[in-house]
Amino acid sequence: MPPYAQKVFAELLKQAIAEAEAMFDHPLKQYAMFKKFEEQVEQREVEGTPDAFESNAHARAYFGTFRMALGDTFFDGANTDKLQQYVDEAYAIDVAVRNAVAENSLNPQNIEMAIRKSLLPRLFSLMGLEKAKEVIELIIHITRIGLSRGNL
Repeated sequence: MPPYAQKVFAELLKQAIAEAEAMFDHPLKQYAMFKKFEEQVEQREVEGTPDAFESNAHARAYFGTFRMALGDTFFDGANTDKLQQYVDEAYAIDVAVRNAVAENSLNPQNIEMAIRKSLLPRLFSLMGLEKAKEVIELIIHITRIGLSRGNL
């Protein structure tokens, strides 16, 4: 599961546990609440993620890296043009990562170097050096997980 989704679902689980404790005398309500939570996790429904990512889980994960680096409040107050810019960037990152993996599939270090080399200039102009580095490290983490599971 991508880092942003993990963060969101961890917070939702804490809320669900607190609500379940409040409904201690109502086990059927508790069951219904946990069932709903389970469905959210299985479908990877993360509130605040645009619908444009329904068919591309990797781009959705990369968009989540932006939310982690820039904060939810940045996106909550963003206008649709700004939001679309980050959606487009997430898709561009997906293409760049797929190209890096395809071109350097025999050497994981070269994959990471190619990702850094292609993304740093793009992300620097979008969010500055520190945030760009943070996002790139999260993207490399997602790539490592994907490569280890064989689904990139």
